[in-house]
Amino acid sequence: MSTHNNFEFSINSSNDGIWDYNIVTQEFDLSKSWKKRLGFKDDEKLTYFDYLGLIPDENRFEHHQAMHEILEEYDGDLEYIHFKIQYPLTTKSGEKLTIEDIGDIFFNEDETPIRIKGFHKIIPNE
Repeated sequence: MSTHNNFEFSINSSNDGIWDYNIVTQEFDLSKSWKKRLGFKDDEKLTYFDYLGLIPDENRFEHHQAMHEILEEYDGDLEYIHFKIQYPLTTKSGEKLTIEDIGDIFFNEDETPIRIKGFHKIIPNE
């Protein structure tokens, strides 16, 4: 089994997931197991805005504000900045989860954000 297949197997075997949002093309991808965990069919087309719709209305602004604050910290010295935020999420079936979202925001040479890639981890509810 190749390294890529091992990695994909590991991700798809966990309760966690990988996501990738290309800001330029508006393409949004979730790992297969994470997409299923959130209640979407494998062949279902999903947008970043569909995903944001899983964040409860009362928390969506907090998520937006957290990402905005991270972008404000960018000083142009690197190709990307790292982030780590937590927020609630409700799956399509109504299950309430708390997500830790860890990832990177990538920039082009004009210091414009062009891509966000991350890892979602479920935080156990206490």
